[in-house]
Amino acid sequence: MKFVTYSERTWISKFKKKCDAFHLLHTGKIGVYVRNRTLKSSENSEKEHLLTHQTPISHFGEEMFDRSLCGASVRAETEVTCAVLERSQCEDLFREFPAIKGQIKQFIGRGIISMLQRVSFLKEIAEEKLDILRRGVHCTSYQAEHIVFYEGDVGDDFYMILKGSVMIKRKDRDTDEQVEIATLDTGSYFGEVSLIMDVARTATIVVSEPSLLLSINKKTFGTFLELNGLDMKTVMRTRIIETFKRFQIPFFQAIPDERFPQIAENCQIEKYEKGEVIFEEGEVGDRFFIISYGQVQVEKKGQVISKLGAGKYFGEVALVIEDAVRTATCSTLMQTVLLSMSAEDFKGSFELNPEALADVELKLAGQNAGMRAILHHPRALEKFETFLKTQFATESIHCWKACIEFRKAYNAEIPEASEGNEPEEEQELPKSVVDRAQHLLNRYVRVGSEDEVNIPDKVRRETIQKVDNEELAEDVFFSLEAEIVRLMRNDKLNSFRKTKDFQEILKQGNHDRYSSPLIHIYSTSCKVFLFLIWISNLVFVFY
Repeated sequence: MKFVTYSERTWISKFKKKCDAFHLLHTGKIGVYVRNRTLKSSENSEKEHLLTHQTPISHFGEEMFDRSLCGASVRAETEVTCAVLERSQCEDLFREFPAIKGQIKQFIGRGIISMLQRVSFLKEIAEEKLDILRRGVHCTSYQAEHIVFYEGDVGDDFYMILKGSVMIKRKDRDTDEQVEIATLDTGSYFGEVSLIMDVARTATIVVSEPSLLLSINKKTFGTFLELNGLDMKTVMRTRIIETFKRFQIPFFQAIPDERFPQIAENCQIEKYEKGEVIFEEGEVGDRFFIISYGQVQVEKKGQVISKLGAGKYFGEVALVIEDAVRTATCSTLMQTVLLSMSAEDFKGSFELNPEALADVELKLAGQNAGMRAILHHPRALEKFETFLKTQFATESIHCWKACIEFRKAYNAEIPEASEGNEPEEEQELPKSVVDRAQHLLNRYVRVGSEDEVNIPDKVRRETIQKVDNEELAEDVFFSLEAEIVRLMRNDKLNSFRKTKDFQEILKQGNHDRYSSPLIHIYSTSCKVFLFLIWISNLVFVFY
C-alpha cells in the first residue's frame, strides 16, 4: 500500500469505469457523485449529482475486490492524500492470506448494505438503491468512554453500530447527574429523527468499548431520497406501520391491515419553538397531540395546572366531540415536536367498526358522549332503548335500527353497493330488498302508520316517493335516519345521560381509564390511540 496525493478537483475514479485500486482517505475532502436512477431515458439520467462529501476515515474503490466497475464517481474537493491498494498488491495479499478476502468484501460492501437493511424504515428500499446510500455512509472508530454527542446538542447525523456498543445517559432532574438508562450494541441505531428535523438530542451517547459507528447526515439522506424518487414521509411511514403491527390489541383487530398506511399518512409531525402557543382556552379544536420531544405547559384561566413531557398527550376531547371548545391553553416551554391527528382522520380509522369508535367516544367524552356513541355501543344502546320504553317513545329507536338493517341487507343482496359502486341500471332489485323497504315505510313513515315517527313533511314525502318508485339505493333512508338521530338527540339524550344506567356504563370503564390533566381518558381499547403513543415513544426516539 502506498500514499498518493491528488490535487483539488481531480477525478480519482469515474462511474462505470474499471476499478484498479482501493482508496482509504487519509487527509482532505472528497465528493461522491452518483447518477439519478429514477430518470431512465432522459439525458438528466446521465448527469452526476453530488451525494455527499467525505472526510477521513472513508474509503472507495471496493469494487476492485470483485472486479466490478465503479459504482460512483469520486473527486478531490480539496487536495487529498489516500492510502492506495492497487489490484496487483491486492492479489498478492489474497494469495498469502486467502481467508481475509471474504471478510474484507463483507465488511466494506455487503456489510454496510446489510446494516442498512436492518434499519426498519430502510428495509423496504431496494438493495440497488441502498448501494447508493452506502456510499454516503461515514465510518468512524471510537475508543471506550468517547462521547458521541451530549444531551442538548443539535445534530443532523443518524448513527448505526457496525461493531461495539454505546450507553444512553440522561440527566436526572433531582440529582442533576447523568444516569445510564439503556445500552445499544451491534446492529442497533439511534438519532434517526435528526434526518427529519433539527432538534436537540435528549440523551448523551457514550461509547462503552472500542466501536465502529456508521453515520448518515441529513443533507446526504435528503439527496439520496430525491435522486431515487423517494420522500421522507413515505420512508418513515414504513416504520410507523411496522411498529403498529407489533402492538397487538385484540379489541381492535377489526381495523384491516390495508388501513394502516393511511393512518400513518394522516399523522402529522409538528415542530414548535419555545414559548409558542399550540392552542388557547376557548378555541374550537379538532386535533389531538402527543409530545414526542419537549415540554408543554397547560394553563386554565391564567393558572398553570400541569407541565407535560415526552409521551404525554392533550387535546383528546376534540377527537370525539364535534366543535369541542378547548378547556385550557397549551404552550411550549422549550423546543417541542408533536405528533398530531385530526378528529376526522381518527374517526376514519374506525370506518369498518363503528362499535369500536363508540366505545372510545364514551370513554373519552364521558358525560358529554354524543348520540352516535350511544347508538353504536351495544350496552349503551340496550340501556337507551330501555329508557325510551319508560318514556313511551320507542318508535324512533326502532325506526333507526330498521334503517341500519335495511342498509346491511341491501349491501348483502347487492355486493356492488358495499364496494362503493353503483349497481347496473338495468339490474332488477331483489324482492327481499323491495319488501324490506316497503315494510319500513308502512311501519314508521307513512302518515297513520303503526309506529309513525315525528319527522319533517319534506323528508317524509321524499322518502315515500323514492321507495314507492323503487328508487332504492344504500342511502335511500339516510335523510330519515339523520332526522331520527337529531330528534332523539334533542329530546332524549340529556335525560338519558342523567340516568343511573348511563352512569353505570361509564363506571364500568373506570379500570381502563387514567388521568390526563384535561380529562380522564380511555387507554387500552383504542388501537389507533395507543398506536399514536407507540409512535411517539418508539418511532421518534430523540437520542
